Amino acid sequence: MAVKSVPDPFATGKLPVGLVLNGRYEITRKIAQGGMGAVYEAKEVPVSPASRRLAIKEMSFSMLNHLQEAQQKAVVESFHREYELLSKLNHPNLVRAFEFFEESGKQFFVMEYIEGRTLESLIEVLPPGAFFPLDRILDWARQLCDALHYLHSQTPPIIYRDLKPSNVMEVADSHLIKLFDFGIARYYKPGQRSDTVRFGTDGYLAPEIVAYQTQTGTLTDVFALGAVLHQLLTRYDPQIDPWHRPSIQSVNPFVPANVMKAIEHALSLNPATRSPGADLVLKELFGNQAEVEITNISMQNPFKRSISPDEKLDMPFERTAGQIPQPQGSSPAAVKTNSTTFLDLGRVQQGRIAKRQLRVNAPPAVTGLVTSSVHWLAAIPGKIDGANPMITVAANSRDLFLARWDASTKPDWFMHIPGLLRGWLGFHASLFIQRPRKHLGQIKIVFPEVMESTIEVTVEVCPTSLAAVFGWLVVAGLIMIEVLLILLVLLSVTLLFL
Repeated sequence: MAVKSVPDPFATGKLPVGLVLNGRYEITRKIAQGGMGAVYEAKEVPVSPASRRLAIKEMSFSMLNHLQEAQQKAVVESFHREYELLSKLNHPNLVRAFEFFEESGKQFFVMEYIEGRTLESLIEVLPPGAFFPLDRILDWARQLCDALHYLHSQTPPIIYRDLKPSNVMEVADSHLIKLFDFGIARYYKPGQRSDTVRFGTDGYLAPEIVAYQTQTGTLTDVFALGAVLHQLLTRYDPQIDPWHRPSIQSVNPFVPANVMKAIEHALSLNPATRSPGADLVLKELFGNQAEVEITNISMQNPFKRSISPDEKLDMPFERTAGQIPQPQGSSPAAVKTNSTTFLDLGRVQQGRIAKRQLRVNAPPAVTGLVTSSVHWLAAIPGKIDGANPMITVAANSRDLFLARWDASTKPDWFMHIPGLLRGWLGFHASLFIQRPRKHLGQIKIVFPEVMESTIEVTVEVCPTSLAAVFGWLVVAGLIMIEVLLILLVLLSVTLLFL
């Protein structure tokens, strides 16, 4: 495994823009460089509409030349292991790797390109005294727990070992996060008392690693998870004093007690009393509903709400106070957990499609069915599981009706018009003007014998700009004609008396 570099015109981190590697990847810029190597952005060649933006990681041979043979072997093994792990794993919160190759005496691997910002950089740009919204942090927490649980469920378990805000990226224009930099991740080795070399970052390292040099495991990743969540909620840098963090609520009083207790449990200095797994941290953060909550990665999280009994529904469902809506004539499904989430698709012009992408935290090893209660609402795909947790909820407004002009839909400005003119204008508007109308449907996600989740989806359909302008032109034209007719009548009557 020891490697010796060969003469090469480009040192580590110095590959020029435009250079084509392996005959397929053209370098477009350098993203980052560190002691272990460099990462570049690249594009597939020849360039086509299907070409992907990719990232290419380069191993530093200049560093290897200054290491002993045993250390060289450890670095090369780490580079190979990172590619091996990323190429085999398949999870929406983990970066994927696609190809390993050698060129000009150097070693590279190609991986998924992520455009976004690290959680560390997001913390740095927060205004003084400000905190992230709680629902955003809980969204990140849910995804981190799910990713760690996935890694720890592999055979043998995979230990990430370096969880910290700088290694977590939030994808641009979404709330989806990705764990990257698996350079020190490793397989757990049963029976081994300690790691060969201690890796990690102070402040996120569990105390048993520092004090007793024990082997990293699932419990050490849980401690790092707690440290990250504590930092996101308080902005307290754990490297200041890793063993004496301030109470979360003393810094951020808006954090609920159950969230604070869950994080304190993950940060227990005694591994025997610490949360035993990321899945249990998730349950402590969210309660028994954790497996069925739905996270919207395209906008703010959907929120639970109560639907008023008199709200108009576009579906054949009866609603009983305190119950999940059920189809008429059916009995409630025999499921372990029920939950209801509300999703507003916003306003859309008639004829267009409003859609949002959702991430479902699916129970492991179970396939769920996704159905819609109304013809204009669709969820794609129709089946979902932990490996494929994304669905797209789309509302096609083409066949949805608009509201007529009546007392409940008149705009505010209309009420400021003098009484007689208001009545005259209102009469014509009721014939030709259409107003926005809100429609409501349901998406149901059912994991047989495990859980059932209902998404109450609303969308407000409004007339197109052309239809709105045309309607008011018709109204204005009719009023002008009527005014002219009235003037003609008055003129005719006046002439008769002259």
